[in-house]
Amino acid sequence: MSIPAKFARLGRIVLGLMLVTTILVGIFSAFRSGRGLRDFGSFTASGVAASDGRNPYGVYQDTYQVTFQGSRWLHPISTHPFPSIPSD
Repeated sequence: MSIPAKFARLGRIVLGLMLVTTILVGIFSAFRSGRGLRDFGSFTASGVAASDGRNPYGVYQDTYQVTFQGSRWLHPISTHPFPSIPSD
């Protein structure tokens, strides 16, 4: 194996490890912060509701909600189910 091929292989390994590390840090920080799934929870709740035949725009346990000065607000952008519905 030539020297440039070794560096290319090493570069792919390093980039792969950096990608995996970034994903794991993001997942662990989301759960460790106690803030929950936020937008991702809304997407998955909508997808699960749609696949079960329920209203994908409804409010479910994982739907992201904001509380501001004692008022509860749903996150209006996060209730779209299409990114989480797999195509057949």
